[in-house]
Amino acid sequence: MSNKINKFILLITVIVFITISCDKKPALKNIETDEILIETGEVQIDVSYADESFFEKYAVYDSFIDDEDYILIAFTTNVPVKDFSWLSVSINFDDNDELFYEIDKVLYSIEELHPEKPFVASWTEVGIMSCFGFSYRDEDGQKKYFVGRTGNYGEDPEEYEGPAFVYGEFFPIKNLVGRYKYTAEWPYNEDENTLILDLTETSYTLKANDVEYTGVAVFSFDDDRWYISLDEIKWAHNWIVNFLYGIPDPERFDEWVDEETYGVVLWLDEGNELEFQNRGGPMVPYVIFDGIGDMWVRLTK
Repeated sequence: MSNKINKFILLITVIVFITISCDKKPALKNIETDEILIETGEVQIDVSYADESFFEKYAVYDSFIDDEDYILIAFTTNVPVKDFSWLSVSINFDDNDELFYEIDKVLYSIEELHPEKPFVASWTEVGIMSCFGFSYRDEDGQKKYFVGRTGNYGEDPEEYEGPAFVYGEFFPIKNLVGRYKYTAEWPYNEDENTLILDLTETSYTLKANDVEYTGVAVFSFDDDRWYISLDEIKWAHNWIVNFLYGIPDPERFDEWVDEETYGVVLWLDEGNELEFQNRGGPMVPYVIFDGIGDMWVRLTK
C-alpha cells in the first residue's frame, strides 16, 4: 500500500512540475527535446489541426475517427513514409519508479503516408498529462516513435500564442532492455537448466546452459504487445516425436526442417515477463532448447 501511495505522490509532483515549468517539457526519462516540426533525415512530418482549410486543400486522406465530437489532427509529410501507425500512448512507472512513456495499442496503421494523402485522426485531452503517439519506419528500416501533446500545456488559453502541438521522439525499447532469466515452474521445479538473456536495443546474448548465442534483436509492437525476434538460433530435436514418426537422422534435425537458420520470437506479457513457446505439441516435432521442460517458457528481469 505504501508503495502505491509513494507512486501517487510522485505522479502528483510531476504533474505540478509540468504545469509550472517554463519550458513545458515532460519530466520523463525516455523522451528527447520537444519540437514543432519533426525532421529525421529527409523526413519532415507536420502535425496540425485538421480544420476547414485542411479539407479544402486535401480531398483524399487516410483517417481514424472513432468519435466525431473529438478534435481532428492532421499528419502531413514532405516525402513518402513507410509503415506509419497511430498509437495510444500513456505514462507509467518502471521498476525504479521512474515515469516513462509506453505504447498501449496500435490504433491504426497504413503502409505509406504520402505527401498527397495525409492522415487524420480524432483525439481528445483527458487530464493534464494527455498525449498521443505515432510511429514510422525511416529510410534505414528502423522504427521511430513520437509522442505529442497540445502546445498550450498549462498556460492561459487567452494569452497563449505558441504552436497548436509540440512533439518529441521517445524510446520505448529502452524499458525492455536488460537481463532476463529462466526460472523453472511447477511441475518442473527440479529443472536446473539455465537460460539467461541479455538484451540491448539492437542485439542479444543468450546463454542456454553452456551454449552461448549472439545475434541481432529486432523489436516490434503489434496491436497491443511487444515482440522480440532473436536470429541465429537453431532448433533442437524432439527425440520422442522423431522416433515415433521415423524422421531420418535425428542427429541432424536441421536437415528435416531444411537448412534455414531458425530464431526465437518472444513476447512481453502483462506481467512484463518475456515468454516464448519452447516446444511444439504432439504433432509438431520441435524443441528450441532441449532439456527445458516447459512448453511455454517465461523469462523475468
